[in-house]
Amino acid sequence: MKVKEFGHIAYRVKDMEASVKFYTEILGFTKLHEIPTPNGNIVFLELSGKQSLELFCGGEDELKITDKTRGYMHLCIIVEGLKELADFVESKLN
Repeated sequence: MKVKEFGHIAYRVKDMEASVKFYTEILGFTKLHEIPTPNGNIVFLELSGKQSLELFCGGEDELKITDKTRGYMHLCIIVEGLKELADFVESKLN
């Protein structure tokens, strides 16, 4: 058996509307579908036909990442130009 690629990454987010707006309008993800649940909707976003991101609504505690925290550290997105993306994101957030 061989692992071929990641299927998706999932995040629990505080503000679903703001998160979907950020990933779609600023980073260019496409919203595939949304599933209503008793705890808030699950939103499926796609990037390049292979990679997808699932957003789950909820959670009250914010994880404090330190040098001693185990587990998740970051998500890497490959872009054409880092400076151009940073300028674009800053212009959209201001």
